[in-house]
Amino acid sequence: MLLISHRANIDGPNKDRDNNPVYVKEVLDLGYECEIDLWVENGEKLHFGHDEPKYKISQSDFINMGDRLWVHAKNKLALHWLIRKKTGNKFHFNFFWHDKDEYTVTSKGFVWCYPSKEIKLFGINLMPEYNNFKKNELKNCVGICSDFIGKYK
Repeated sequence: MLLISHRANIDGPNKDRDNNPVYVKEVLDLGYECEIDLWVENGEKLHFGHDEPKYKISQSDFINMGDRLWVHAKNKLALHWLIRKKTGNKFHFNFFWHDKDEYTVTSKGFVWCYPSKEIKLFGINLMPEYNNFKKNELKNCVGICSDFIGKYK
């Protein structure tokens, strides 16, 4: 099962950790995957941040993290930038766009389930603790994305 840290959090929500590239790298080094929020401004300038572009990150640093990131495109420029980054017919990054959709499909074909929605077989379940889902209820999902991902290890 894939264990995905939500915005680089491991043991609960923490605004200081949210999308901070230092903590994203730390989470990846611990063996987790990580969901991050990506903004693109002024053509090619990349930033991490949930409600706004907060942390500037170089394209090379982002690309080096890329294969274990789940990238939530936060603005139209981010979505367009991610779409252009592919080799042949394959996207380099696993990315998605959603607002409050119950489910969305990532660029690599995973179903991303909005918090508090029914667990979908073979989906990535976001914040299963919101509904107090038990571990045995999660056995058929592909992965979990949580601020408390440490408790699922």
